[in-house]
Amino acid sequence: MEDLWVTNMDAIRVELQQIDWDLLLDEDIHSSWSNFRNTIWGLESKYIPVASSSTKRRHKPIWMTNKVQKLLTKKRRTFSKYRSNTHPACKKANMEASTAVKKAKKSFDF
Repeated sequence: MEDLWVTNMDAIRVELQQIDWDLLLDEDIHSSWSNFRNTIWGLESKYIPVASSSTKRRHKPIWMTNKVQKLLTKKRRTFSKYRSNTHPACKKANMEASTAVKKAKKSFDF
């Protein structure tokens, strides 16, 4: 995946202006297309960096504290164990999680 925000567009424009397009695209349509495509791909690989996989990390909401995250995990595990929202353990986990979420959002002060 390309990191388009870091692209050096000025350098790409300079190199594109230095290319003799008449000479490059003077042959038949297939070879002209191949030359054009290879030129663009070369500039892309030279000036557009590849984003690392670490930029794809999932970020939690800025209001979410570690306590809230643990309570939500507990809520999900409890539900997957009992598979019923009416079970007392699920009701308790749901109440704790929703209270913690409301408190965290309120204390974050949007």
